[in-house]
Amino acid sequence: MPDLAIDGNSPVPRYIQIHEQLRVLIETGKLRTGEQLPTEAELREQLGVSRMTVRQALAELVKDGLIYRRRAKGSFVARSRREVPFAADGLRSFTEEAEAYGQRLETRVLTQDVVPAAGRAAQQLHVPPGTRVVVLRRLRVVDGEPIATEVSHFPYDRFPLLASADLTNRSVYHLLEDHYGSLPQEAVDSFAAGPPTVAEAKALGLDAAAPVWHFQRTAYDGNGCAVEYTEATFRLDRFRYTTHRRRVQAELPGASMMRGGRGQE
Repeated sequence: MPDLAIDGNSPVPRYIQIHEQLRVLIETGKLRTGEQLPTEAELREQLGVSRMTVRQALAELVKDGLIYRRRAKGSFVARSRREVPFAADGLRSFTEEAEAYGQRLETRVLTQDVVPAAGRAAQQLHVPPGTRVVVLRRLRVVDGEPIATEVSHFPYDRFPLLASADLTNRSVYHLLEDHYGSLPQEAVDSFAAGPPTVAEAKALGLDAAAPVWHFQRTAYDGNGCAVEYTEATFRLDRFRYTTHRRRVQAELPGASMMRGGRGQE
């Protein structure tokens, strides 16, 4: 591995200097996938820094998904992250997102049940607790790698076919449109970082402490009625999520009044 160096006169913290040098070596291919990094002791001796400084630098690389650590074995270069695009100016299902960008998506249905609505699902779907809902638990796989787990809730009385239809590798949004004419037209999405649950970590092949992206969506039809509530967990170690945004020209406050005023002259 190329030598690293610390600039003692730099205002940049030493752990960031180490992190950035290693990041560049990984992203330029000078450190290859699966290659083992020097041990903490070797880095401390080479750079003349504390154990805590080295550990902090390596911890940041783990968060970035650039390396992974094996107990009693050391740190290794991870495979590069795959790009997963998300639309920022439209509403699409995950299947439609993958199709739009040429990703090979596989959807595995883990469970498909009708249960009484409770808690947040009942609240977000605006139905009384105990109302029957279809609950779909699915695993999303992109190009052979598990990327997300999803738990989706739909009102059973409106969409009973969801309880029995074969939804393997099939978009639920397509079914809602084709059979019920109820394609979601609006959604509120939220994201939060955190650790996975035990079940999520197992399904995604992650360590219990690996960072993940917790996603929630409540989708509405053209009449403003809630048709879907979904909770999903996306892995961050192997995938990079990107959005394409477009500036919308904002109208200055009072502009419409000024136009109206001129029209009356």
